[in-house]
This record gives sequence, C-alpha cells and structure tokens, in this order.
Amino acid sequence: MTYKQATDYIDSFLIFGSKLGLERITKLLNDLGNPQDKLKFIHIAGTNGKGSTSKYISSILTQAGYKTGLFISPYIIDFRERFQIDGEMISEKELCEIVEEIKQVVDTYPKDELPTEFEIVTAIGILYFYRQKCDVVALEVGLGGRFDSTNVIKNPLCSVICSVSIDHTEQLGDTVEKIAFEKAGIIKENCNTVLYPIQESDTFKVIGDVCKQRNSNLTIVNQDEIKVVKSTIDGDLVSYNGQEIKLSIAGAFQPLNFLTAVTAIKKSGLNVSDKDIKIGAQNATFPTRLQLISQNPKILLDGAHNPDGIRSLKEHLQKYFDKPVAIIGMMKDKDCDKVLSQIAPLFCEIHTVTVNNPRSLTAEELKQKASKYCDTVIAQKSLESAISNAKDMEKDICICGSFYLCSEALKFF
Repeated sequence: MTYKQATDYIDSFLIFGSKLGLERITKLLNDLGNPQDKLKFIHIAGTNGKGSTSKYISSILTQAGYKTGLFISPYIIDFRERFQIDGEMISEKELCEIVEEIKQVVDTYPKDELPTEFEIVTAIGILYFYRQKCDVVALEVGLGGRFDSTNVIKNPLCSVICSVSIDHTEQLGDTVEKIAFEKAGIIKENCNTVLYPIQESDTFKVIGDVCKQRNSNLTIVNQDEIKVVKSTIDGDLVSYNGQEIKLSIAGAFQPLNFLTAVTAIKKSGLNVSDKDIKIGAQNATFPTRLQLISQNPKILLDGAHNPDGIRSLKEHLQKYFDKPVAIIGMMKDKDCDKVLSQIAPLFCEIHTVTVNNPRSLTAEELKQKASKYCDTVIAQKSLESAISNAKDMEKDICICGSFYLCSEALKFF
C-alpha cells in the first residue's frame, strides 16, 4: 500500500459522516487487541483551548524525557500531524503499515458495522502509540466527549476540560449546560479531573456534579498561579512559579491554557522540573492559531470560528492591528453573522473566498453576510487571487474564519 492509497482508504470512510457512539470503535480496537488498555493517557476535551493545551502537555512531557504521543484534530497541512511522538509526525511507511493492518480487520465487517473516518483515525493513533511504546499520550477529543471515539479509553491519568462554550449545537446541544454534559463524558470513576478556570456557572455545576457521581478528584485551575508580565503579538511573557516563561502561542487565553496543561501534568503524577516546564512551553507551537507569519507587513492566520475563539481574535486585532485587510472563508454550519458582527468592522476591506470544503459558504454568499458589517467587501474567485489583491494594498493582512482556509493559505507563504 502506498501512502496515497492509505490516505485514500481513510478518506473513503468520510461518506459515513460523523456518528457519535462507542460501539464501532470498541469493536475495532477489540479486534486489534485493545492497545488502548496498555497505554497511559491525559484526555483533553473542550470547545476552545484543547488543541493548545494538548500541545503544551506534549511539549513539556517530551522535554522531561517521557516518550510522548500526541493525537490532535484537525490537521493543518499534513494528515500525519494527527499522530506525533515527541514532536515528530508518524512516517509514511509506518502509517501505511498500520492502515493495512486495520483494513484487514475492517474488510471482514458487514456494511452496517463499518467505522467512520474519525474512528479509523483514532484506531491508527492508538495502535501507533502502542507499537512505539509511548510512556504517555496527550489525547485530544474530536467532538464532544461522551460519545467521541477517543472516549473508548478506560482510566486516564487525568481528564482535562478546557473552556466550554457554544459550538456544534446539532450534535452536542444548544445550551452551555448540555454541551458541558457531553464534555464531562470523559470523566472516569476515581480518576483526576482538571477544569479550566473561566467558565459559565452552568459548566462548573455540571462538571462538579459529574465528578461527585464518579468519585473523581476535581481540580479547578488556580488563576493566581500565573501572571502576564508582558503581552506581545507573538505570545505573552508570563511569570509562573518564580520564573519567567515566553509562550510561543499567541492569544489572551494562552497563559491559562498553559497553566491548565501544567496542572494536568502534576495531577497525573508525572515528574517534571521547572526547567522542563519553561523549555517545553517555549517549544510548543500551534499553526493557524493567531499565527503571525510576517512582520512587515503583519500577516496573521487564525482559524477561530466560535464565540470564544472570535473574542480572542477580536482582542488581538484591536491590540496589535490598525484596520487591516481581511481574507475570510467560513463554513455553512457556523454562526457566520455573529462572527462577522464581531470582527468585520475591524477591517478596512474584506475579501471573501470559497474554502475547499463541501461545507463552505460560497464567496458570494459570505459577501452578502459580511456587507452588513463592512463597507467594502469583494467576493474573490480564488484564495490565490484574494491573497494577491490583499498584498497589492500594502496593508497588514488577517486571514481568518476557518482552520481549513488557514491551512490552504499557509501553502502560499
């Protein structure tokens, strides 16, 4: 099997869409020998911040000498980003070998029992980390928590709930309380739980109640343990435990995401030094999350698309930019009007594009929405033309609205 054949095989399961539930992944992993039962996990859920929190955990543990797996979604440029050990992606050869093994098992299943694409991806990651004998795996939830395929694991070292807000309402519910309940599904009996400290009151109640029911030791991250010394466009300088640390991921939420990661590591009983924490945090990066890819002009990439993420982007733009030009692409299933009402007035001009994704709004559809909040909006025929026209304006540029868009855009820089 070639690498293209392997990724084509994985993509062939996209037709089954997203089906929440653990029956299919449980059967698949059982037929593969239940490798998940032989690994140690820190399990990370949340609406916002779970990606960067996972990166901080992985980077700090790698610096401390643990062989650390990292499972994330979505990927930005290369599919193999989803499966990393100590910061290195799975090789094409290893991916092909694991996909071939999984295919042999799945080929025996009747059509109505076939797994989804994300379940195949989850199985690849778990089998890879087991084969490579990882000491610990930072396992990021795909969607929700309770019925997400990553929740097939039994006893994590720690369950982490990052910031919870409204997103994916069709699958998870239309209130923060309902969404928090889905995230709380990763909390296991007699295990540690760490909760990001800024939440709506309903989230604190839901997580607290579930922890009591499952005899889980709940730790709410203590904000007083960290202070921002200096905010910069490419990441804050913070003071933690008597030392100053430069965070390499930008954004107002990052100090608390970092602190959530450190708290989770400590509650997991893993041994890390202050030096490991400092160097690990400095080494952690997150492409397309308030990523500055040029200083002159300033070019910012940000994939945020829900209320908390957009709030962070808005604060960043207000603090470091003066009426930049924007390139925006968005998915149909996002609250586009709410997003655009927050950020569109901050731009001198907006170029809308159709993202290379079947769920994308067309450039023209997005233009109609954006025109309510910005005087000059131009629907572009392609991302390439949008970038070319934005550069011609000789102004700072913000590319935002979707991780898919930012992933495409990175290829032009």
